[in-house]
Amino acid sequence: MSGTRLCLRVFILLAISHCTVSAPPPPLERSGALHSALQPDQASGHPPNNTLVSHAHVSYSSSLPASPFYPDRISPSPGTDRCTTIIVGPKASADGSTMTTHTADCAECDFRLAKVPARDWPAGAQRPIYLFASAYPRRVQEGRSPTWEPANLDSSLPQAPAWKKKGFSQIIGHIPQVRHTFALIEGLYGIENEHQVAIGESTCSGRFWTKPRGVPNGGQALLEIGELSSIALERCRTARCAIQTMGDLATRYGYYGAQWDGQMDDIIAEAGEALTVGDPREAWVFHILPDDTGTAAIWAAQRVPDEHLSLVANQFIIRGIPRNHSDDFMHSDNLWRVAEEHRLWSSGDGDLDFLHVYGFLRVHSAYATRRVWRVFTLAAPSLAASLPATVDDYGDSYPFSVRPDKLLTPQDLMRYQRDHYEGTAYDLTQGVAAGPYGDPNRYDPAANLGENVTLLQAGAGFYERSISLFRTSYSTVTQSRSHLPNLVAARVWICQYMPAMSTYTPLYVASTSLPPSYTQGSLFQYTDTCNYWAAASVGNWATRFYRYIRQDVEAAQQSLEAPLFHEAETSDSQAMAMLATGDMEGAREVLAEQAGKAAEVALRTWNDLFRTLIARYRDGYKVKDMQSPVFEQEFLFYPYWWLQVSGFFDHSLQMAEPESLPPSTPTVLPEQGGSAKARGRVKKSVTEKDGAAMAVRSSGRAEGEAGERGAGFTASTVVTAVGFVAGLCTALGFWLGQQWSKRQTYAPLGP
Repeated sequence: MSGTRLCLRVFILLAISHCTVSAPPPPLERSGALHSALQPDQASGHPPNNTLVSHAHVSYSSSLPASPFYPDRISPSPGTDRCTTIIVGPKASADGSTMTTHTADCAECDFRLAKVPARDWPAGAQRPIYLFASAYPRRVQEGRSPTWEPANLDSSLPQAPAWKKKGFSQIIGHIPQVRHTFALIEGLYGIENEHQVAIGESTCSGRFWTKPRGVPNGGQALLEIGELSSIALERCRTARCAIQTMGDLATRYGYYGAQWDGQMDDIIAEAGEALTVGDPREAWVFHILPDDTGTAAIWAAQRVPDEHLSLVANQFIIRGIPRNHSDDFMHSDNLWRVAEEHRLWSSGDGDLDFLHVYGFLRVHSAYATRRVWRVFTLAAPSLAASLPATVDDYGDSYPFSVRPDKLLTPQDLMRYQRDHYEGTAYDLTQGVAAGPYGDPNRYDPAANLGENVTLLQAGAGFYERSISLFRTSYSTVTQSRSHLPNLVAARVWICQYMPAMSTYTPLYVASTSLPPSYTQGSLFQYTDTCNYWAAASVGNWATRFYRYIRQDVEAAQQSLEAPLFHEAETSDSQAMAMLATGDMEGAREVLAEQAGKAAEVALRTWNDLFRTLIARYRDGYKVKDMQSPVFEQEFLFYPYWWLQVSGFFDHSLQMAEPESLPPSTPTVLPEQGGSAKARGRVKKSVTEKDGAAMAVRSSGRAEGEAGERGAGFTASTVVTAVGFVAGLCTALGFWLGQQWSKRQTYAPLGP
């Protein structure tokens, strides 16, 4: 990192520390402020989560002094925390199956899926370990799966020759191969294997981070969660085996997170991982991060009660690990030792709280906690009164798991994954940010200097983070069913793109292959031959008139998925009949045919739906009946509250705002910034029935949060900060820049 860049960050933090405050400091989740790391954690009453600032070696040399650059919370770049995963115990489901989900919420990721066949290996064989990659093509590898073969790359793209060069996907080491590996379905991570071991994933922040082997000035760690999850499915028949295998391998060969270069906040945000791991009889949650040497790992797992549901939303959830042996917990041998050595825990503290000890808080903690609240209250509405929507940063008010009010089905989990907090105070289809037509998408915050938005301003605010997200690569609902043989029972319901705008179809691990519409395509080029782009087309058009188009999409989902569930059960029965006669290959073909047919129907239906939506909803009109012999259309005019907010009744409110502020004008945070005219637009009360409650609620929340925060830069603050920083940068900028350019094998974020 350059000295100039460091000086800029020093300037920003010092300026924030000198902000004028007109009200007592609000909870950090809502303020977006950067609290001093030397203050105790008043929100939770626990020891301060501040060791990153006061003790961490945040350069590439362990000789650097404590860094002034990082507060006690992280503010990662948009899209860094990517996924939500839910797991359901076998006695909490309607058919007795263990289920787990995963929304792979990654804006740039390779959305293709792969079937990896079972295979025997010779004695002494070595398994290659690849450097983590997520963007297309995340893997170019011969002999593992047709999806990852060079021949499956899109040869029409100009990048194809570079991708096909040997070594594009970098092998950074090997581990001994076992004599036999099981068949599985994988994507960015392992999903489910032929023995019905299934996995979901959610990235979490971690107190320690390290670099992998094979990168410039790299470390010693060999394995990350994508490789670990696939290896576990290659080798294990049970969830316990998968957890132990991942833990043992990570401890022996070293574990690293998905990011090791770039902004420190992003590295910390990607340092830890959580998996949900299930088999036909048990459900587990698994946590892992690098250890404090960069050569091993710290990990723990907790069993989900059979009658319960649990979930992870980018924050560790294992809270009380007993020192004494328990069949409901598994962990690495170094779990307590590392915590004690870094003064993160002591024997007098009792059970070890994995989140408090090894996690790291983010500035906007509701990014994680709100999704936990939403899924718990969807599954168990009876708990709504006792589970508050707003809690402390750690979510201490929430249990590890809950018992749902009714037995759950895959359709219930699909519904959860399509959620935007509809019907709650956090409903993303309501409010000014949703626009006149209720668009629930809130695009990732970023600097937009063309619109006079700085990176600081973009990071100061917060939109709710829903479960269904526009940047989802794919989402899954797995079933592990103990009442059926493995060949039939190992089933994955899959959809690509945002769950709310896509449709789920079944895949079987026993199938000889996967439908091509799920194994091909990339973000580089639109094609109507893959399910991702069919759904993305519908989703992007829906943003124009979401309130209306969502009804068409939901109707299409119901008309497609209801028959698919019935047909899947029929295929199961047919395959079972063939197995009874010893015809295993016939059973596999039945399941493969069902999966292929469902994928084709989904692709065709969504391509047709897109064409229909373009014709039916255009330019503020909606065709009343697409089948009528007489063409009629209705106006999709704006709701009354939007007319008031947008200045329909007060032409002066339609006047353009200045494009930019003069360079000498002090920077103004969004809560205090903008013209009085612009602020007035939000504050206007609306009483008309159409949208009135939503507009008033939105206005009140925006006004209240602005009042709570009430912080902005003044001209004197800027002058003071500039003078101080100028001297600091002159004296230290060059030296710090050189130090930051060094590399290290690990970076502990603890004392």
